[in-house]
Amino acid sequence: MIGDFNHDPTGTYYPKVAHFAGTQSATVQWDDDPDLINVNGTAVSQSLASSDLIRVFDVSLSAGTTYTFDFFPQGGSGAHMPLFRNTGGGVYWVGRAAAQFDVTGPTTFVAPTSGYYGVVVTNDAATSFTYALGITSSACGIPTALGPGRRSTSPRPRGTWRSTPSRTSGWVSAVRPNAGDWDVQTYGLPSGAAAPVCFSTLLANSALGGGVVDITIGDFNTTPFGWYFGYSDHVQRRGGLPGAVHGHERRRGRERRSLSRSMVATDVAQTFDVFLQGGRTYALTFVPTAGMSMLMFANTGGGSYIAGRGAAVVSSNTSTTYTAPVSGWYGIAIVNDGAVAGSYHSAWGTAGW
Repeated sequence: MIGDFNHDPTGTYYPKVAHFAGTQSATVQWDDDPDLINVNGTAVSQSLASSDLIRVFDVSLSAGTTYTFDFFPQGGSGAHMPLFRNTGGGVYWVGRAAAQFDVTGPTTFVAPTSGYYGVVVTNDAATSFTYALGITSSACGIPTALGPGRRSTSPRPRGTWRSTPSRTSGWVSAVRPNAGDWDVQTYGLPSGAAAPVCFSTLLANSALGGGVVDITIGDFNTTPFGWYFGYSDHVQRRGGLPGAVHGHERRRGRERRSLSRSMVATDVAQTFDVFLQGGRTYALTFVPTAGMSMLMFANTGGGSYIAGRGAAVVSSNTSTTYTAPVSGWYGIAIVNDGAVAGSYHSAWGTAGW
């Protein structure tokens, strides 16, 4: 049950619940915080505990405008977002069935009238979860969903996507131009900036020249899980389409370990992890098809880590050596700069063995 206290009189109200079936007790919660979401403003990032039922927000919408509701829950289950509008502009009390929509993820909505609307986040399954919630105007669409190993082609001049790493491993977002120069960024929130970027809280940027794969890579051994948002921009605005891939893979290796994998021409990047001991010099064997490169990233601080290609501590298209400054998991990304179909062999071990 929801009321509109932009019009309803203040006072004392008495909720009543009725038991229709089952033997369990029920939880009742009242939420009347004056929380406001600003269109194109910074997204709300909050959590609901298993004992929480709802969060309620106001948002002012204009008639005839298309809005994107960027709702991205993470963890748990049963997260819903219904939207309510006061059709009469007077005293307003309705049940959940009167919602304009009731969704579990991002959606679009054309406001039929101008005024304040009620946005509710509900916890239907009594689980704990976090969520990001932002509302943007029609210039900011829903970013493409990318899961492990999926690719998405973005037309000029830009593309957006979203992903939610869920494994303790390396994770990479990458873009390769078919022509010109494309850059890529990773953000932490789905709204808060003007179009065309729309996202806010920049976490990493990769802006190398044309002809190579730009990537951002995260270390989710230590970086929190959640939703992350990618933006790719065609810097040289002439011809061509980019390939964009998000993927996460895990390979734990110590000393002499190796792997051999293949790539098709549309593959952009693959990642794996390797554990290195601080102070040791390692031989990094890399035998690829021409057009592939090996990058290594070091999260020496041990906290949250998302970085662009320029932060790589190793960048090579052949075998090399590397002395690890600290013990821990290092991320290796194999990037397909040349859009070639082929394979690579990679191995690592203490130099001199």
